[in-house]
Amino acid sequence: MSESPSALDSDAYARLCSEQQPRLVAYARSLTGNPWLADDLVAEAHFRVWRRLSSGHSVDDVPAYLATTVRNLADADGDPGRRIAYVGLLSRVLRQLPQRWVKALWLAEAEDHPLDVVGHRVGAGHGATAVLLHRAQEGLRHAFLRAHPGIPDDPACQRHWKRIPAHVGEAPESPRQAGELCLHLEDCGDCRGRLALLTCVNDRLPALVGPALLALEREAPAGTGVSGRGGTGWGRIASPRIGER
Repeated sequence: MSESPSALDSDAYARLCSEQQPRLVAYARSLTGNPWLADDLVAEAHFRVWRRLSSGHSVDDVPAYLATTVRNLADADGDPGRRIAYVGLLSRVLRQLPQRWVKALWLAEAEDHPLDVVGHRVGAGHGATAVLLHRAQEGLRHAFLRAHPGIPDDPACQRHWKRIPAHVGEAPESPRQAGELCLHLEDCGDCRGRLALLTCVNDRLPALVGPALLALEREAPAGTGVSGRGGTGWGRIASPRIGER
């Protein structure tokens, strides 16, 4: 099945992806050798292509583009399992955030709405919406960094490990705390490793937010979730029709 982008509203795209699902999952399994990773890669591919179409971009052959997206995701960093683990952790962090934050993130990151549309949907003015989104993004960043698993080799380093997420996320620190951590890092390879790891995780965060929001929505009971549709997979999460912006 190959329809032009103009012929694909969200329901038609859902039907197309349902038809393509077995082929895409089999392809993803051939790339990863792991059925769990394959399912998650295909779900992420559905999300990315749906977002591209909903943003008005033209895709001549949607099934072929979906397959290409699956391959690109599998090849993205040589370790799709790590990305899937990050997405799972981030979706768990999202469950702990205020619902208003999550709704704003969904509208901006998953549905790709501009600030004025996000504000209208959350009932806030332009300035207040900008502040809300900033707080949500930074709150998510700091919670995600703090939630990243790990234990220091030396229990005495625990207090430094607790400070490293704020340091990486550029949260406010007192000069004394920042100076103390920097001095400690000079002599502690384990803490430098933790800093490097969280810096890498922080750099990857923008690419993880959309898939994590989608994972959160997929796990919600039907008729719930931040979109009010949960449990229906990627295909019916979009409140606007594709092309209706």
